[in-house]
Amino acid sequence: MQLDWFTTVAQIVNFLILVALLKRFLYGPIVRAMDSRAAHIAARVREAEDKLAVAEQQTTLYHDRLHELDARRDALLMQAREEAEAQRQHLLEQARQDVQQAQARWRTVL
Repeated sequence: MQLDWFTTVAQIVNFLILVALLKRFLYGPIVRAMDSRAAHIAARVREAEDKLAVAEQQTTLYHDRLHELDARRDALLMQAREEAEAQRQHLLEQARQDVQQAQARWRTVL
């Protein structure tokens, strides 16, 4: 079997043309689509990270506010208890005085 140089060279040229066409019309668009998709995914990841950072800041802020409100509530409850105890002591003292005055009047009447 003899090698036909013209056919061999033609096949090599056809192969190179095929590779060039595949690169231009198939490989190039696929690579561009993959790059575009990777850029889109990266942008969405950055957006999600930004939203996560904002959410964490808001969570921290709300926890701080919650602790502040708890402290204020505790302080107000303590103040109300103290005022109620003071009022109770005042009313008890007033009741004792009224009882003593009533007893004094009964004694004078008797």
